[in-house]
Amino acid sequence: MQEMAYFYLLKEAVLEKYQAEFPHWDKSIHEFKGREIANFQDQLQREVQGRVSEKWFYTHLKPRVNEKLPRVDMLDMLSVFVGYLNWDDFKGKHKIDPPQAETAVKTKNIQPASPVRKNLSIALAGGAFILLALLAWANTANSVYDYQVCFLDADKKTPVIDRPIEVILLKENESPFSKKASNDGCVNFTTEDREITFVIKAAYYQTDTIRRQLRQESTVEYIDLKTDDYALMIHLVSTGNIDDWKKRRAQLDQMFVDDAVIFQVAADGETGMEMYNKSEFINKLTMPINSLKNIKILNTEHRGDRIVKLRFMVDKK
Repeated sequence: MQEMAYFYLLKEAVLEKYQAEFPHWDKSIHEFKGREIANFQDQLQREVQGRVSEKWFYTHLKPRVNEKLPRVDMLDMLSVFVGYLNWDDFKGKHKIDPPQAETAVKTKNIQPASPVRKNLSIALAGGAFILLALLAWANTANSVYDYQVCFLDADKKTPVIDRPIEVILLKENESPFSKKASNDGCVNFTTEDREITFVIKAAYYQTDTIRRQLRQESTVEYIDLKTDDYALMIHLVSTGNIDDWKKRRAQLDQMFVDDAVIFQVAADGETGMEMYNKSEFINKLTMPINSLKNIKILNTEHRGDRIVKLRFMVDKK
């Protein structure tokens, strides 16, 4: 009980350390979600070159009630993070006698073992139905879901690898949270939400919105990405040797709505953005004197089957 009381003090110190860098956060550590956890992971990495996973955070730092302590090496790391030599040094600087420890633990809604057993016996005597209902609620309320999604080319049925893929997690009453897929074309989420919604954006593939009900604590799913044929064709026009430019201009004209807006984003290391209308873009793409070479399509938006908005950059490599 005394060790757990120290751990609760350590969690409060971790929160204070986080708020020193992110003063806008005026809630408890128990309310951390995707963005806050990512901020904390980055802060921990910068301060002590340490790392905790999302699942570890959900298991140990987020709960109001902890069933067991983390490993000592993790306690040492968090103690160093908040300014102490190690876990023992933190405890030594925060002396708590047994009565104080009991009070501290009770304020976190943790009861000593014997009253728990006594209460459990009363609950069993009062009715198995009530106990089962409570257990079912507890399992649902405390579940943490590990969800991994990997992406396949819908036509080739091969993994989409070594290509930028952005997955944007949408949550009600929260700002969107973005994660990049790894080079193997997969991305992981750890969440307490049974229902998740996310948007997939990948170069030369159509943007898609996915909704899922998570029914298992660990799930791996493969999702097909449909090729954005127009984006791929624009890239090929900008990089290829085309003989029939008149034909290509007619095809490009059909691909874009008349009021389409096209943005050229500056290459890495530069600032600024240039905007074209439909005619200006087609002219620059197809006239050798003004041509845009090696276009890298960042994303497209469609109205029906035609492009209404396009963002690109010129790859100077």
